Amino acid sequence: MITSTSEIILTGDIQVVISWYINEDKRYETNDSPDIDNIIKPILDSLTGPNGIMVNDCQIQSVHCYWCERYIGLEHIEIEIKYEADMFEEKKSLAFVNVKNGLCMPININIEPASQKLLLDIFEKQLKSRDELVKKSLNPSLARGVLSIQRFFHISHCHGFSIYKIDYLRKLINS
Repeated sequence: MITSTSEIILTGDIQVVISWYINEDKRYETNDSPDIDNIIKPILDSLTGPNGIMVNDCQIQSVHCYWCERYIGLEHIEIEIKYEADMFEEKKSLAFVNVKNGLCMPININIEPASQKLLLDIFEKQLKSRDELVKKSLNPSLARGVLSIQRFFHISHCHGFSIYKIDYLRKLINS
């Protein structure tokens, strides 16, 4: 797949637009074409994972999918992905650190150890601060304000990527 040649992978929230160019007669007058709901999931799944361009389809905030009527060219699909400009990592450098309770944060494993250590400290502090605010009866949505704009991923959404427990990664950094 073409996404495997991409050197980057998106780590933030995403919006997807799928444009399906298909002849109207084929669409309405045969049983040769699937319905729109049957093309969305396979397309999105093909864009995810280490060979894709996004970590997991849990990043997708919205999908707009449509087919074009009265199209006379070759049938094809175009995919547009909208994302935050700075929310990506190089595939070769991306790993995840399991900070707490299955919550993983993307991390560049090729940056200098001092920067990695600082990032780990910040990740832990952010989660701890959020939890303390919630414990003090602050609305969880408001308490999220102390978290990074970079989203956490549940460990189940990091399939195929290197995942390090935070204590293990600290030991690697210190050795």
